[in-house]
Amino acid sequence: AQTLAATTPETPPGLMPHSLYYLAPDGGGLAQVHRLAADGVTVTQLTFEPTNVDAFDVNPVDGGLAYVASNKLLRMNADGSGRQVLVDGPPLNQGEPYLNAVSSPLWSPDGMTIAFGYMGLNFYSLSTGTYANVLANNIENSGGMNIVRELYFPAAYSPDGSRLLLDVGWYEGGTIAIYTPASSTLVDPQYQGIFCCHATWTPDGSAVYMASPYLGMIESGMWRFNLDGTVNEVLPTQNADTTFNFAD
Repeated sequence: AQTLAATTPETPPGLMPHSLYYLAPDGGGLAQVHRLAADGVTVTQLTFEPTNVDAFDVNPVDGGLAYVASNKLLRMNADGSGRQVLVDGPPLNQGEPYLNAVSSPLWSPDGMTIAFGYMGLNFYSLSTGTYANVLANNIENSGGMNIVRELYFPAAYSPDGSRLLLDVGWYEGGTIAIYTPASSTLVDPQYQGIFCCHATWTPDGSAVYMASPYLGMIESGMWRFNLDGTVNEVLPTQNADTTFNFAD
């Protein structure tokens, strides 16, 4: 006969592999960050800002939040405590908000740095409590009119944190580029076209998949952008039967 050792029953797996964070209206109709637990049932409102939360990201190490509201970069702990203003931006330029808008918070894989947009590409260091603008927006003033040459927004870190995919905005349209924090270098792979909107690196960091659920000024579909500058179409914008593909 075989003797079986007594074991402690394991906690049943959740409906999801981890919690899901999302924006949804609060009781006053303002967009706030909520968390749906892995059980697929328990919902917790985490932010309680007096204005809409415009964007957020979750720290991959401790689950803390970095988010933007009222043109401020803010941080809080995973349980919603410890709210802290990291960068207090000025009132938005109403005519041209891109001139001074705080945007696009993004945690580094080690959870120690927040990349964000504010008059260019910036890095906020948790260890020093300060931030630096490492890549200024290129805006040309001609005859009193601002002409956008390039605006920089963080989009996605490579899995090892060595590279950062950037969204690059032009006066009309835009592209993507790769920034290497360690060497402060920017590489434009010269991809042709207007690319948007949701990016994910491959696990080995050799390529980026980008999906677009929109159609109009930009195209819908999905592509694989290789770091050697080549592009593989995964889902074309339009099929042979004239229907469209929308990927997210």
